[in-house]
Amino acid sequence: LRTIFIKMYTDAGIIGIGEGTVEGRIATVMAAIKQIEPYLIGKDPRMPAHHWQAIYRHAFYRGDIVLTSALGAVDIAMWDIKGKALNLPVWALAGGYRPRVPTYASGALMRTFPLDHLLKAGPKLKEKGFRQMKTQLGGNARPEQEVERIKLMRESIGYDTDLMCD
Repeated sequence: LRTIFIKMYTDAGIIGIGEGTVEGRIATVMAAIKQIEPYLIGKDPRMPAHHWQAIYRHAFYRGDIVLTSALGAVDIAMWDIKGKALNLPVWALAGGYRPRVPTYASGALMRTFPLDHLLKAGPKLKEKGFRQMKTQLGGNARPEQEVERIKLMRESIGYDTDLMCD
């Protein structure tokens, strides 16, 4: 399993759906959600920001990846409940809307591609409409080799396209 989905039930009959992920630690995230559960019972789920703060600030190990994943799943479910209760999409509750969402081309495997492939791939991705691209650094290359590789990639896609590195 890579992802868990939770259902949060209200006494008004509204069911909120949330998602949490820590790859390889699903059982641990589920246990953390179970620890959060007693706090949530009887609380108004239409106050997600309040409950997020209360749960996060009262945790002994703040910021732990398991806690924040569990809290994220619970938080999403509460926002879902609030949106359903108000008959509004969650994006409207969050105060934003974009007619388009920017995406980027990413290649975790781009490290393994020969450089000539990367230099051809960038312009092709740009032709498809990507204005942001991401690659990985590291591996067995020396820093000066990585600098040269990134310079060549930058030249191949131009300066009007964002180049990000992992």
